[in-house]
Amino acid sequence: MKDKKLATILHNKDTGKTVAKPSPDEGALPLWYSDFRVRRRFKDVVILSDRLNESYRGLFIPPRPDKSIVVSQVMQKQDFVEQRTLALEKYLKKLTEHPMIKKSDELRVFLTVQGRMPLPPSINVASRMLDGAARLPKQLLRESRSMIEL
Repeated sequence: MKDKKLATILHNKDTGKTVAKPSPDEGALPLWYSDFRVRRRFKDVVILSDRLNESYRGLFIPPRPDKSIVVSQVMQKQDFVEQRTLALEKYLKKLTEHPMIKKSDELRVFLTVQGRMPLPPSINVASRMLDGAARLPKQLLRESRSMIEL
């Protein structure tokens, strides 16, 4: 059985804009789905990924494709754009197939709201402070070990 596309990603190399147009696939997308087009930049995909990781901690969330700056310098621009487009298409497909994320407000907004991405980068200071505090003992332990070994 051939995989159905859940999203078609079109990238305009002149403007740098990316258009995501979801394709209907029964059972994969939630009820809010309708035929629509939105323009998104790669930084919008990064924001979506960050928000999903923050909102759904503890769940496996498909990793977003990297920006691949080095690859873009080696490949011809058209090849790079095509590969990035395919990677973004796969990423969106995985998100729309995820049992929890396909129902998320973050994904709905990303795929349906026209214009600029309304999800600003999240700055959850308290959460980041706790993460940093949790890592501190490990960092201190590494430093003390390196001091002893010298």
